[in-house]
Order: sequence, then structure tokens, then C-alpha cells
Amino acid sequence: MSIVELVVHPTCFSSYRLLKTLGEKGFLNRLRILVADKPSIGFEKKAWSVPWLLVNGEPAAADPLEPWEVEAVLEGRGLQPPADPAESFMTSVMHSSYASSLVVLWGSLEPVLDKGFAKAAYRAPLTGVDVDKALEEVRGRMRELYNEWVDKLRRTLAVAFARELYWSSNRRLTTDDLVSASRPEVIGAWLLAKASIGRVGLPSNPLGAGMANAEEISSFISKTGKGILNKVENEANTLFNDKEYWEIVNHLKNGV
Repeated sequence: MSIVELVVHPTCFSSYRLLKTLGEKGFLNRLRILVADKPSIGFEKKAWSVPWLLVNGEPAAADPLEPWEVEAVLEGRGLQPPADPAESFMTSVMHSSYASSLVVLWGSLEPVLDKGFAKAAYRAPLTGVDVDKALEEVRGRMRELYNEWVDKLRRTLAVAFARELYWSSNRRLTTDDLVSASRPEVIGAWLLAKASIGRVGLPSNPLGAGMANAEEISSFISKTGKGILNKVENEANTLFNDKEYWEIVNHLKNGV
């Protein structure tokens, strides 16, 4: 029997949907769920994002991760290979603010061409995708894919920046506050921090790294700050006001 593990975080809306749905269907006790509020869990499981699924210790799926995919794994069913491996890879990059920040900071897909990340993006243990071959395809199309996806990544990161500013303000952030704080140099500093662990992951010369993209993110926030903040607030209200959900989270954290 396969050992299935799921890494989640309480503030992740995808984790929220998974835990709620799996709980309603009685699947939560059929897999090991790890709450990644401690860095050691992320390092041990080599999680690039949450939710992050492992089967027998191997990365098996990354966000976007649907409840039906987890159910299929628990029932011993495989998954269909992605119709477009490159799109599948880039979609997983977009759903990881860490991976997205690396790409935007470097201006390249190079730092995310990781086999473990690719295994999860392709659901390789479940689909049988040849990860090395699929990664080579992405490598051969790096510039094309970067140009095609960079605007989507910048928009995703604009929301992530607003979300973290909302958290740090203890949910008192206003649209004016958000726009005022979203200066290019502030976004650039945030990207440097977001894309690194200490200094691991930084370009060898970080001077001015990612600033062209930081300017685009800043401009996007200045134009759409109200809509971004509404999205972040709605998400937070759903998460933090759901008592049943936090009972599940506390149950998982306490191991009872």
C-alpha cells in the first residue's frame, strides 16, 4: 500500500479547499497530512509550494491540486499525463509564489528547472511522465515560455505581495496603503527576499535584479489595487472566519 502525504498551510486557499472537501468525504484519515508552519517540514519534503503531495516519499503533485486527484491516489488509481507538459509545468510555477518570484527575479526559467519540482508538476509517479525528457523540452523553450508567461507571473506576485502586506498590517491595509507601499524598489526588495533562503537562490550579482519586472508589478498594483485588495480580503474572510476549518487544522497540528 502506498504511503500518501499531503503538505498544507492554513493560509493557503488551495489547502483550504482540499482539507474541506477531503474532510466532507471522509478521506482525511487515509493520508498523512503535514501542516507546514515549520520550515523543517518544507525542507524535509522538498516542497516548493502548498499543497504538495508525496507518494512513497516522491513528489507526486503540486498546486493546482484538485480534491479528485488526491481521491484517485488514495483509491489506487493513476492519473492521465498532461496534454501539454510545458503548460502543466508553467501552471505549477505560477501557483508557487516561490517559483514565480525566482523566475521574475532572474528573468529566466533556469532556477526552477528542478527535477523534484517537475515530478510534482507532471504528477510523474502517477502519470508515468518521463521527467528528464519533459524538462528538456521546457529548457529548449525557456525564452518562449518566459515571454508567454511572465505577465501572468507578475500578476500572481502582485496578489502575493498584497496578501503579505495585508497580513503584516493585521488586516488593516487600505487601497491607498497598498498603492503607496508598492514602489518598484520595495517590490524589488520583496522579490529578493521571496526568492531566497538566506542568500541561497539569489543571482550572483543581485544589484538591480528583477527591477524591470518589479516596475511592472508596481504599475499593475497602482492600476488595480482596489480589486487586488478585495480579492485578498475575501479570501482572508473565508479562511479566518471558518471555525470548522480551524478545528480541522488544530486537530491535524495536535495529532489527535
